[in-house]
Amino acid sequence: MSAAPGGVLLAWSPRLAAARPLLAAALYVPRPPAHMLHNQVSMTTAATMSGVYRPNGMVEVRVAGEGGARVALLGADARAHAAGLTAPAGAGLDLHTIEREVESFSGIKHSVFKNEENLPSLGLDLSGRTPADVFKNAGLVVLTDGVVEGNDPQGSGAGEAGEAGEAVETGTRAPLAGPYAFSRLPAPPAPRFYLTAAPHRTWLFANLSLGNDGKGTKEVWSPMTPGEWTIGAFSVHPTLGLGLAAPQTFTTSVPLSITAELPETLQRGEMLAAVIILKNSLSEDVTVEVTFHNSDQYFEFEPLENNVDSTKKIELFRRTRVTVAGGSVSSTAFLVSAVRAGSAPVIVEAGGGGLSASLFRTIDVQDGYEEESWSWMVLDARQGVARGNVSAWAAAGTRSRGAALLATGDALAPALQAARRPPAPAPDAVHALRPLATACLLLDYLQATNQDEVSITNELRAQAAAGYQRLMAFRRSDGSFAQEIDPDAEGDVYMTSVSGRWAGRCARHVAAAPAGARAVQWLARAQQPDGSWAAPPRAARNHPHAQAPLPLAAHALIALLDNKGSDVLYKDEINKAVDYIARGLSPDLEPYALAVIAYALAAVRHPQATQALQMMDKYVNSTETGIWWTRALGSAERRNPWVRGNSADAAAAGWALGALLAERRADRALPVARRLLHAARPAALQPHVLDALARFSETIRTSNKLRVSVNVSNIEEPRQFNIDDDNALIVQTQLVRNAKWASATTEGRGIALVGLWAQGVTNVTAAWPRYTLDPRVDRVSTEHRLQLSICIGFVAQENDTESGLALLTVQLPSGFLADINTITELTAARHVVGARVLQGGARVVAWLRAARDERCATLAAPRALPAAHQRPGWATLEDLYDSSHRARVFFSGVGSSACSVCRAWPSCERACGAAAQQRAPAPGLGAEPARPHAPAAAPSPSPPALAPALAPALALALALCPLLLLR
Repeated sequence: MSAAPGGVLLAWSPRLAAARPLLAAALYVPRPPAHMLHNQVSMTTAATMSGVYRPNGMVEVRVAGEGGARVALLGADARAHAAGLTAPAGAGLDLHTIEREVESFSGIKHSVFKNEENLPSLGLDLSGRTPADVFKNAGLVVLTDGVVEGNDPQGSGAGEAGEAGEAVETGTRAPLAGPYAFSRLPAPPAPRFYLTAAPHRTWLFANLSLGNDGKGTKEVWSPMTPGEWTIGAFSVHPTLGLGLAAPQTFTTSVPLSITAELPETLQRGEMLAAVIILKNSLSEDVTVEVTFHNSDQYFEFEPLENNVDSTKKIELFRRTRVTVAGGSVSSTAFLVSAVRAGSAPVIVEAGGGGLSASLFRTIDVQDGYEEESWSWMVLDARQGVARGNVSAWAAAGTRSRGAALLATGDALAPALQAARRPPAPAPDAVHALRPLATACLLLDYLQATNQDEVSITNELRAQAAAGYQRLMAFRRSDGSFAQEIDPDAEGDVYMTSVSGRWAGRCARHVAAAPAGARAVQWLARAQQPDGSWAAPPRAARNHPHAQAPLPLAAHALIALLDNKGSDVLYKDEINKAVDYIARGLSPDLEPYALAVIAYALAAVRHPQATQALQMMDKYVNSTETGIWWTRALGSAERRNPWVRGNSADAAAAGWALGALLAERRADRALPVARRLLHAARPAALQPHVLDALARFSETIRTSNKLRVSVNVSNIEEPRQFNIDDDNALIVQTQLVRNAKWASATTEGRGIALVGLWAQGVTNVTAAWPRYTLDPRVDRVSTEHRLQLSICIGFVAQENDTESGLALLTVQLPSGFLADINTITELTAARHVVGARVLQGGARVVAWLRAARDERCATLAAPRALPAAHQRPGWATLEDLYDSSHRARVFFSGVGSSACSVCRAWPSCERACGAAAQQRAPAPGLGAEPARPHAPAAAPSPSPPALAPALAPALALALALCPLLLLR
């Protein structure tokens, strides 16, 4: 039998079974791979004189193919192919994948993807119960006036006597089937892969167009690190389709290269063996001198003598000599201690034999747990001289490390400065959309105020595009957004409302309109007949205040209103939501609920919006810095220092400010905006708060020509700032030392913001913990591996009984690094939503749901870097939606000594004590074999100065021995 390539052969025959009288089968005829791709493309790299490329040098990639084709280039480390992290074809595509993709377009419903391990020419399961299903799943349409016999479309559990039906797979074990009876089988532990060498990141990802002659070139910079690299390419032609190019491999090397094993962070006072690795690409041996520079005195070289006579001195550098064999690698180490906090530069040079190499890195040296505090004041000098005071608040046990005065002429300048920082990992869709929403709000504000410079606009548009892709990770196939990235997670009303709202509002700057339209469609389908939306269970709420029934309906209503065309498309849904919210309005609601309801009702110009704002008066708080609303707190909770300026109160104030501006009550909005600017941190502004501040800033914007004089505590001479329209978006900074408060006075006309930023460090447990946080170091921990059992629980206080999604941050002791494999046990806990590693693995962040009952999770990390005398690590837990819920605890791992981390290198082997190692062992204990390269030395007696000091201690120990034996 013969058939055309790409065709499907169908066969069926009748059976005697009454329930299933027809048996159908299909056979797919594959296409020959040689005739599948008609677009021929090739790729080469320009040859060099030596055949070897230098790191960070220009590489010319030449591509030949069909004229007018588009070509994509991808370059990766060859070690990534060997480890299985990338495809060896180089382009990310292979012929087998393309063949299966082509088969999927033939209209076969369960095509070869049903069983990818088998060859595509085997029989296919068309999963049809009737002949019509068989033809339909094969992509055929049968037109006949005859009688077509078929199987029972409903199916049956059993056919005729003696014929059993299909078994239904439930994913659960039967009763009495071990410890998991009547429950779903637990997921197996994730496989762990251990790489002997970490591959470098992808260094080339570019595209080009071929000219009419079918040729094109692309000049790219080679990676800065020596190694072997692979370049792959694929081409797309308008008529010939897809084409693949054979991958090309090239090598980058230098005669002498230098790398280092250094941590990203270190604590002041800790000791580090800075490992320097030298690679010689020549065929002959070379001896080089390696110099570690210490010009800025961030480090202190260890004396490398384990006795009390060793004294430390100021050294600007230290040098050692290393011999590197031809074509091999050698290493050395410098034992240093971090003595100064800050960004410590590491400069290492190696030279000798006509060769030279250098290395520059930085290490963030910290001094315990670092905290930042912000405070801004608004100087309204439109009518005359304006005066104000600002102070920096620090928690108990925090010592100041630095402070700075800040001044700007625009209320959104701090948010614009904070938007340039890399965003934090996103635990849910609401946090994932913050970069997108922030960029779109700033773009709209800059255009409205005629401050949209080209460079700033391009930067914000790029951030909006990246933020949109970040948000799409939480999107489900039905258009909703989930609380987790897990593909099995279902859509959530609150996440979909917030995501759909900002996707619709950002349609001007990024192609997000389809996502917003599908989100509101899902909301319309999910609405209940009474106008409400189903709230998730309390245990599954990320934001307890927003996911209650009434605030949830208000958020959904805002999403429907902010998408263009919703007034017409979803008029009935909007009216039902408005009626439901108006019926449920009550003075007993908390401030957040009243604020978001007031905003939603004000958006539709409902008369009860004013009533909702009036109901908030019983929660109002007022000071000279402004007014805000705080939920009812118990007598004990009022003493919580973290209640001041918490994120929950800022969220309520943001919605209230938006409602006041919608009601055109600018006089009442001014003190609310003052409070938000005074207490909120610019980098942590929620999108709706930033939206309200942007609208407020537009209403009070005026021409600026100001001179601000600021008097700072402990500083006699005042500081001066000049603010005008040209520098309004610039945050001017002047460093001050240990400033706690400042007072400012203006000259001229305009509006200015003056702020005080302070940074402090602490090594004590945080005051007023709202969580039970206990990071226990397990007994199985050693100096080479750390294992933590982190137990957490929420501490309820009177009417404050719920915690939102909490952020757990664990700073590991220096030298211990976690990775994607070691956090598997942490993410396996049911209450842990997800986890990420930061700072090269030195810090782990996890998102979890805290309940009153204490629950534990395990975190393991091996020692990957040679650090000694480690200071304690710390763990913090903070509610992502209410910053007054927090806790901080310090913990200590199994410490390491200088001897254990540095004994492998001759340059610091004396750190173990040369005299102690060379003494004869005690009788019967055995002696440690001498190292082959260590020269023999005569035994050295103990320093005579130690004898008088040790005599009293030795006498006391002998006197206590009988007492210990009696016990």
